[in-house]
Amino acid sequence: MSPYDLLQIDADTDDATVRAAYLAALRRYPPTASPEMFSRIAAAYEQIATAEKRYRYALGGMPEPLPGGPLTQALDHARIHRRRPGLDALRTAIKKGS
Repeated sequence: MSPYDLLQIDADTDDATVRAAYLAALRRYPPTASPEMFSRIAAAYEQIATAEKRYRYALGGMPEPLPGGPLTQALDHARIHRRRPGLDALRTAIKKGS
């Protein structure tokens, strides 16, 4: 089950919606009543909590980029201009190596 299915959200949501879905899921499955589900929800949120993590998840769960690497630069550019980098830009950055 994907993190999006677990949190019952779409893949193109924003950070605030992801956090709200995470908190709603925690209310449904508190750690005392369902520790296994609580752990799965926490892990799902950790995978897609920010836009950068959602990009990495969409690309197959890439490792953390090195500071200042091409992937970091592409994501920083997207943050500055408030838009998502295209998949071509991310693939190019990945090929160059982080």
